[in-house]
Amino acid sequence: MTGYEITRKWFDFSFDNPDKVKPRHTALYLYSADLCNRLGWKRKFGLPTATTMEATGIGNYNTYKKTFDDLVDWGFIELILKSKNQHSSNVIALCKNAEAKNKALDKAVMNQSRSTVGIDKPQTLKTINNKKISEIEISEVPQEEKELFKYGINLHQVILKNANQKNVPLKKVENVTYHSWINPLKLMLEIDSISLKHLKKIIEYLKNPENEFWCKIILDTKGLRKNSSKILTEINSSSKPSISKVRTDDFLTSKLESYE
Repeated sequence: MTGYEITRKWFDFSFDNPDKVKPRHTALYLYSADLCNRLGWKRKFGLPTATTMEATGIGNYNTYKKTFDDLVDWGFIELILKSKNQHSSNVIALCKNAEAKNKALDKAVMNQSRSTVGIDKPQTLKTINNKKISEIEISEVPQEEKELFKYGINLHQVILKNANQKNVPLKKVENVTYHSWINPLKLMLEIDSISLKHLKKIIEYLKNPENEFWCKIILDTKGLRKNSSKILTEINSSSKPSISKVRTDDFLTSKLESYE
């Protein structure tokens, strides 16, 4: 019996019996197989209790004994000679006829491989860097860039709308690739100390048609990165009330109060 056959039969059994099999069973059985391999696939070999417990991370002897007994009951290990105590070895053999009753795992793996959205769907930048930003699904984006991608898509839609309203050629904006669009945004976060919160403010600012100058100027993320500090300064200044206005309002209030 080869190592491949051992692991295949074990995981078939494990898949069929999730209510029985625990991680400790897998650790003990695979360690037993590994030890048998190191010994040249001997028919019978000693399984030292203390060493095996340490190798498998099972810290309690009673837990180890229960796990070992389960593997014997399930037909994966044959007990040739029982150890006298926890400091001695069981002499065992790996059972060649251990096998799951059906091939449910094979079927599950085959069904998954036929799925149009597989768990092993490539999620690398290499596959999407040169793809149009408008054609990319979020499932294709690496996990660490998903949030930034959402902001990038939002920004792309805003800039397309602004370009259309200002009669600016749309072709360049429409055909931008993932790398050319997202990379300047990444540099803003990593180098320019622009946070996602800042980016959100900028996008909202560009949505406002009253900010005509920036709506017409910002046509890509390179231009946005170049002018981000100016736009944020403008946003901050516009959100603060004018000092002169505050003083005027206070003066009028005090005058009105004097007439009461």
